[in-house]
Amino acid sequence: MKKTNVPFVLLGKIPGLSCDTYEFDDYDGGRQVTEHLLSMGHTRIGFVRGPKTSKAAKMRYAAFVDTMKGQGIEVDERFVFHDANGITDGMDIGHRIAEMTDRPSAIICFDDVIAIGAVKALLEAGLQVPEDVSVVGFDDIELTTFPLTTVSIPTYEAGKALAWTLFDRIFGRRVSGFQHIMFEQKLIVRSSVRRLHHLKETEG
Repeated sequence: MKKTNVPFVLLGKIPGLSCDTYEFDDYDGGRQVTEHLLSMGHTRIGFVRGPKTSKAAKMRYAAFVDTMKGQGIEVDERFVFHDANGITDGMDIGHRIAEMTDRPSAIICFDDVIAIGAVKALLEAGLQVPEDVSVVGFDDIELTTFPLTTVSIPTYEAGKALAWTLFDRIFGRRVSGFQHIMFEQKLIVRSSVRRLHHLKETEG
């Protein structure tokens, strides 16, 4: 497309390719959800990573690790689950967490579908969410089965922006340099996280 001058816009980036790009701030989304759990008193936090090829999965996990370390808390690798994708993986991880005698008090899931799978498995094992394990996700998909705390991603707004930018390029309304737009993510607090206590502010 670049060689034939076909107008196009990317959601995400390809290194070395100059074009209009839009991205979601997955790092900030990961920071927000981790800070929320810490503010609710959770320090034993697990993380369910998404597909290993996903940039979003890498950025969310990096934010989780950085935010935990910023509070002087080491990530427990026993509570980190890799390469999860879909409700079946979420259920498998939920069962594994339920079987732990020393389980995390909260778990961050790569997306809402995985989170709902984990919730289903925890409930099947006789545990309560959030009383026994708090669960959060990403995407804010329309769920009627469980009031899940999650991170809302403005996919509709991004789709509109991508389309308008493409139309501007096609019809010559935009001839200036390429632009890069980062869309913010927003924490949506519901009732899947239990408050343990307030995070104590560090001195210094």
